[in-house]
Amino acid sequence: MKILITSSASEVGRILVEGLGEAHQVVATDFPGGAGGDVVACSLDADDATEALVAGVDAIVHVADLPVTAAEAFGRVDNAQVDFHSRCTYNLLKAAVGEGVEHVIYLSSLALFASCDPAWDVTERWAPQPSTDIDTLKHAIGEFTCREFARERQIKVTCLRTGELNRDDLIRAVFKALSSPPSEWEVYHLESDGDGRRFDISKAAGAGLFNGGRP
Repeated sequence: MKILITSSASEVGRILVEGLGEAHQVVATDFPGGAGGDVVACSLDADDATEALVAGVDAIVHVADLPVTAAEAFGRVDNAQVDFHSRCTYNLLKAAVGEGVEHVIYLSSLALFASCDPAWDVTERWAPQPSTDIDTLKHAIGEFTCREFARERQIKVTCLRTGELNRDDLIRAVFKALSSPPSEWEVYHLESDGDGRRFDISKAAGAGLFNGGRP
């Protein structure tokens, strides 16, 4: 399978490029400020470059982690984050649909529920509750953009909301999600085992994304 991994110069991106590259043909991409080596530089504009980037790809793992250098080029980092998670994500998905890509995995964050009482049993059925802090709100923007494409059945989207994840759990979850695209839109909460784990991951465990879960 040919996989496009965005924000591949980020820590998460590098882990996935290495971990998935053993079983799949990986194309790594990032913004020009974060690209280097074998990474394809692309600004994810609505242009031929983005269409060429996704051409021939079977699936996309949208890490969606904007490089600091690219964000600072906007003059305001919060403006850059809004633009990246809305316009750039839209351009990526629009190009993917046009090129016949069937499945996108969007890496979101369990920080969307940081304001919830820790005693609450937050599951995938809960609507995101972001604050106006851009580091949280950006994930809600990205999820909304992806979900609308999926709702119109233009492309299948798996949304992985991640908390504290170790390297092996991250690679396993994305690897398994790639092999099990949803019919439309599907959300999973992912958080590695530990005393501080807060969220129920039984859905992800039941789908085989994790080795085990918490009931």
